[in-house]
Amino acid sequence: SLEEAAIDMLQRYGSDGLAYSGGRPALDHLAGTCQILRSWNLDEAVCIAGLCHNLYGTRFFPGVAPLSDRARVAEAIGEGAERLVYLFCTLPLTALVEDGDAQPVSVAEHQALLHMLLANTLDQFPVRGGIQRAALTRQAPMWMRVQERLAPQVRERWQREATQLYRWRLFALMRLQLWDVMVRLGFGRAPEINQDARCKTLRT
Repeated sequence: SLEEAAIDMLQRYGSDGLAYSGGRPALDHLAGTCQILRSWNLDEAVCIAGLCHNLYGTRFFPGVAPLSDRARVAEAIGEGAERLVYLFCTLPLTALVEDGDAQPVSVAEHQALLHMLLANTLDQFPVRGGIQRAALTRQAPMWMRVQERLAPQVRERWQREATQLYRWRLFALMRLQLWDVMVRLGFGRAPEINQDARCKTLRT
């Protein structure tokens, strides 16, 4: 299958030897992103592009294939999937969400890239702690602004996730307020905050 061919290509490039912060294998995240895209019943090219989305490298993850290999990659996964991977790795993703109309992509490509970016984000959510969940929560307004550009089934998933994120944020704020009251009453002490941890941002 095309997915098996893509995984074989990733392994030949060495993706199976890389890991994200926290030790999660890169190939595990790539497969998870692909599975989310498949659960939305999207085109095969989009799902395969999600499987290979960081092949050429992103701002936060080193690439395993040089751009000079684009033709070879296209032969392995198809020209449509390869172009999406290329765009995902080379375009400023925040600008793609905030000002997609100004980017050199078609309407269909813009939607596919949004789907890839959202699947990439959601796959990382379950394995991340409080700092990263807070970062995802801060992304919610951004996604709400572009949700009409998502496919209906994707938009439904995002709205469900956004509800959970806001609930988590409310719960976190309530816990912080309760802790603050306990500190003021002398039943606890203010927590030490790691400034470096507070500055961490979501990795794509």
